[in-house]
Amino acid sequence: GKSYSDANTGDQEKLALSYMITDHPRQLKITLSGERRDTQHRNQDIYAGATRVDIVHPYWTPKNYTAGALALEWRHDLAELQFCGAPEHWYALRATAGTDSDDNPSIRFEAEWQYEFAEHWSLEARGLVHRSPQWDADGLWLGIGYGF
Repeated sequence: GKSYSDANTGDQEKLALSYMITDHPRQLKITLSGERRDTQHRNQDIYAGATRVDIVHPYWTPKNYTAGALALEWRHDLAELQFCGAPEHWYALRATAGTDSDDNPSIRFEAEWQYEFAEHWSLEARGLVHRSPQWDADGLWLGIGYGF
């Protein structure tokens, strides 16, 4: 379990089962996943009239929350050399559909690209679009890295 600094506690369990349908370098994978979350105390908004002045446990505090999802992922290895330690170059596309005990069905699309160059340097780009009745999210991440 998780112990928070404000005397709250929580449990979280996740399970995912995957099956690779095709082989390297073009891989198609299907994943079935589930999770359960439960916190001891829910967050509480404190109001002074109509104005919220504080939140006790100001983070997501689900009670008996469960969720499940089905994902389909396509990963294509574009590297010229195929041996352990060779520079990486690949992209991946993922589509996920899910639902949860809050009656919030969702659909999510993700894309990733990685390119390793000049011994130890890499470029990475990631993006996502998530849609559901309770919240939407869009993201784009670009990065450059150096590995030792």
